[in-house]
Amino acid sequence: MCHLLIWMADAPTLEDRGLRATVALYCVRPDLLDGATLEQIGDPTGRTRQTVHKLVNHFRLSMGLPS
Repeated sequence: MCHLLIWMADAPTLEDRGLRATVALYCVRPDLLDGATLEQIGDPTGRTRQTVHKLVNHFRLSMGLPS
């Protein structure tokens, strides 16, 4: 749990922290996001699907989750 909180807080802006929290949910409990796509997750912050995908991969690698 501590590693997850550190990963989410390790972002330069509040907007980036919110994106990281959403990415964590996407990886762990996607049902809470009503099937949101990577593109839909990135839209509010102006991020592309590819950028969000990189963040998803970074999260999974950091937490030791399978890709």
